Amino acid sequence: MALDAALSMQDEGLSAYHQRRVTKGALGVFLAAIVEGRIPAGSVLIVEGLDRLSRAEPIQVQAQLAQIINAGITVVTSSDGREYNRARLKAQPMDLVYRLLVMIRAH
Repeated sequence: MALDAALSMQDEGLSAYHQRRVTKGALGVFLAAIVEGRIPAGSVLIVEGLDRLSRAEPIQVQAQLAQIINAGITVVTSSDGREYNRARLKAQPMDLVYRLLVMIRAH
């Protein structure tokens, strides 16, 4: 997989628990870019782990992750190499349960 460095974002030092990555950081910019259609389907978002994406209430994180995946973007966690996209979750629905457990633990 070739990485496009033109859209590289980091949220180091911003609180995932208090949603600062969404309100003031790169995650919010990324989510807005999805809504604006600037992130094409087939793109990949690489995060260290699902628990690093956000530590907000699990229902909020589920909605954010669903927004990303429903836009046709694959989320890859570098810590374990897992891929989350519509096709994968359709084929492996238990990954939805795993994903939710990670979010509950992170919160």
